Amino acid sequence: TKTFNMAFKPHFGACSNPDCNEDNPFVVVKSGLCQRCNYNKKQAAKKKAGKKTGGYTYVKEATGEGELFEEIMKDFGDDPVKCFVCGRRISLLMPHNFAHVLPKGKYSSFRLYKPNIVILCHLIVADETGQGCHHAWDFRPRSELKGEGWERMFELEEELKNKHKEGNY
Repeated sequence: TKTFNMAFKPHFGACSNPDCNEDNPFVVVKSGLCQRCNYNKKQAAKKKAGKKTGGYTYVKEATGEGELFEEIMKDFGDDPVKCFVCGRRISLLMPHNFAHVLPKGKYSSFRLYKPNIVILCHLIVADETGQGCHHAWDFRPRSELKGEGWERMFELEEELKNKHKEGNY
């Protein structure tokens, strides 16, 4: 178990940093520094030690999928958008609804191939497992996917595999 020194209690009061210009800040450490001054002191120590300060920024490289998804959405026009497998209506089309029939990793040349992308329901309209058709397509064994909609999906998958083998796309 941890024991705490109860001699110091966080409180609102004067910060011990003479450069602090906050009125009645929340003093959080025994040295009498407010939250902001304590943070700045820690960041300065990290910088001095040669450690990275500030947040890590992850910049995702553009793949072109966003533009392709917008193009596919324009093709629907005013028609209602339905799941390719179950036929449920999708009222708000999001990137999660766009599914690659052939996986992007294994068939990278088909990543931006329009016929390889279908609209599937995803989490918003869920089946008995709490997941939509997109999740089922990506993670369930093919033997568990049964029904007319899945048969159409398997036919499309086979057709695309043949096109990939022949190289005519």
